[in-house]
Amino acid sequence: MTASVALIVAAVVLGWCLVGGPLQRLGLSGPMVFLAAGALLAQLGVVDVAVDSATLEVIIELALVTSLFSDASSADLRVLGRHGGWAMRMLLIGLPLSIAVGAGAGMLVLPVLGWSTAVLLAASLAATDASLSASVLSDERVPRRVRLALNLESGLNDGLATPVVLIAIMATASTLGLESGDTETAFLAELAGGALLGAVVGGVGGWIIEMAHRRGWMEPGARRLATLALPVGILAAAEVWGVSMFIAAFVAGLVFGQLPRSEPSELAQLPEFASEALAWVTWFLFGACLLIPSLEHIDVRVACYVALSLTVVRMVPVAVSLVRSGADRPTTIFLGWFGPRGLATVVFGLLIVEDLGSDKPAVQTVLTTLCATILASIVLHAVTATPLATWLQRSSSDPDSPDPADVHPDTIDPTAT
Repeated sequence: MTASVALIVAAVVLGWCLVGGPLQRLGLSGPMVFLAAGALLAQLGVVDVAVDSATLEVIIELALVTSLFSDASSADLRVLGRHGGWAMRMLLIGLPLSIAVGAGAGMLVLPVLGWSTAVLLAASLAATDASLSASVLSDERVPRRVRLALNLESGLNDGLATPVVLIAIMATASTLGLESGDTETAFLAELAGGALLGAVVGGVGGWIIEMAHRRGWMEPGARRLATLALPVGILAAAEVWGVSMFIAAFVAGLVFGQLPRSEPSELAQLPEFASEALAWVTWFLFGACLLIPSLEHIDVRVACYVALSLTVVRMVPVAVSLVRSGADRPTTIFLGWFGPRGLATVVFGLLIVEDLGSDKPAVQTVLTTLCATILASIVLHAVTATPLATWLQRSSSDPDSPDPADVHPDTIDPTAT
């Protein structure tokens, strides 16, 4: 990425910061604006970003690492255990079932896909993005229990989907005869090594930061910087030691988030801001280098899969996972529909290009379908947020539980990426 592209990205970020409020009131979200800006400027020849550039690779990796760490560290597992029954069901039952149904639908609707690319497509689309449901998560008409379930699910499902995506990428590389430096055993060792690295960094790093704070060794605001240093350090350490940085970031966030600490909201602030800023840049670069070329390959089969992905592939597994959970039909429909595809899917798409290229027909079909689904999700979930919130308020008989006093105030964060 050249200095001129960096300057343009900085200008777009500044512009959004200055007028983002009025644009959001008009129904335009950050991802919409950055995606459209990247695509438009690329079409006009103002921006030229190579998909295989080293700078883009670093931005992709850092965006997903900070997002995984931030989301996992803000997902309080104690709240998930006490009040997250619906979220737990959607994560442990709905997510695997959604990947299985999505892979089956892919092989049926898109015959060019083999089993590995079908799983890759389904797993990449299984992760949801809370930032695209911000209006729902902040809408008081939606019962708090529903908002809590959506927020907890989106905070954890990208981390749970990541190993499946990585394994599917490796399997696809082998199936397509592409060069891969990893055997199955070495790859599993990378995943296990990443989990170990994450547990150590999240546990030890979190303990050291809290100890230094309690003893008065840290300057005001230093805890925020120290917390942000953890995911950045994970990225560097994972590169040096050859383990999975994404698994490490997710596990580190989970461990870090469960440690007892004072003023937890202060710790989360800088990683969340960094994650949001990197998300904006990633949306812009995605629009600039991948969106338009991929959408040129849309056909009826791809459109059919997009429709299935946003409805049956997501909603049926969610409905199955909520059987005998106490959720009434309107609540089940609402939870099933609001699974917008966002940052994680974008990053997965860019990782696919990085590792597999885009010249193979099966891989090109995966990328085209990902891009089309993301675009449809951004528009449809934004348009339906307000009317469906009104419909749920009128139709649902579910009590507005859990009691807000029992839930950590940072649990529901509609701005989280």
